Amino acid sequence: MPASAAAAVTAISAFGQQIALPSTTPVGTVVGRHFISPGQACGAPTCKLGSVALWYNGGSVPSLGPIITTNVSGISTRLLINGQAVSGGNLPSVTEVSAIEVQLLRDARTFIEGSLKSNAYPGYFNLCARSVPAGNSCKSSNDYGGFASIDLSGKITPIKGTCSTPDQTITLPPALAPGFRGVGTAIGTTAFQLRLNNCPAGFYRVGYSFTPVSGTVANFPGTLAPLSGSTATGVAIRLADQQNVPIAFDRSMAVTDYVQSTGGSFSIPLSASYVQTKPVVTAGTIRGAVSVLIDYQ
Repeated sequence: MPASAAAAVTAISAFGQQIALPSTTPVGTVVGRHFISPGQACGAPTCKLGSVALWYNGGSVPSLGPIITTNVSGISTRLLINGQAVSGGNLPSVTEVSAIEVQLLRDARTFIEGSLKSNAYPGYFNLCARSVPAGNSCKSSNDYGGFASIDLSGKITPIKGTCSTPDQTITLPPALAPGFRGVGTAIGTTAFQLRLNNCPAGFYRVGYSFTPVSGTVANFPGTLAPLSGSTATGVAIRLADQQNVPIAFDRSMAVTDYVQSTGGSFSIPLSASYVQTKPVVTAGTIRGAVSVLIDYQ
C-alpha cells in the first residue's frame, strides 16, 4: 500500500560488513553495492517516490549530491533509483520505484580506516512519497510521506598492495575437423592454471572473474566468441573449471585458499577446449581472449 504520513518509517542499514580495499583503488571506482527491494523500503512491490534527502557524512547538513562523502575518508556514496543516481530534492514527478541501490565509491580524499556509521540523525538518505515545499527537506519525521531512511554501517580498511596476475597464452593442440561429432562436442582439452601472486594479507575476501574480450557464443556457457582474424568456422573455445563446469563470465568467484592473516600466492586449476558450435566445422585458426579481474573485500 502507498506510504502515508501515518505509516511507519522503515530504518534500513546498508552494508554492515567489514570491507578491506586496496589503498591504491582508483578514484571513482565503485567499491561496494547494496541492493534494497521495494518490499524492504515500503512493504509493496513498488514504492511511490516524490522527494529524496541526502546528508553529508550521514549528518544534519543536506546535500544536492548525487555523490556525498561518508565518515570514512576516501569513500563516498550515492543512491540509485531504477538504475539512475539521484540528487537531493524533489523528483521531476512522482516516480514508481522498482529498484533501489546504494553504492560506495573511492573519492579523492586520503584513504583512512574508519566506520561508515552516521553520528547523527537522520542517516545518509531519506525517501518521501510526496514532493517537499521549498525550504524543507524530506525527513522520516516530517509530513511528506516519509517511508524509508537509509544509514550506512560497517568498517572499511585500506590494504597496501594487490595480487598480481601474469598474462598467459594457452595453446591448444591441433585438431582435425572430422574429430568433432556434433554440436556441443568438446575436444582438445588443455589444462592450465590462473595464477594470483603475492596477494597481501588483510582482505576479508579475494575474488576473480573473467570478462570475454570479444563477447560470448549464445547458448554455449563458458564459450568465447572468436577474436577477429580467426579463420575456422563452427567452432569456438570454451573455458571450464577443475570439475569441467563451464566458467560463468563476469561473476566473481572466491579464491577459497586465501587466508586473511597470511595472504600468499595461489593457482586456480582451469581448462580450455575446442567446442563445436555449428553443424559444420571448417578448418582454420581460432583464437579467444578474456580479461581477468581481481576484486577485494
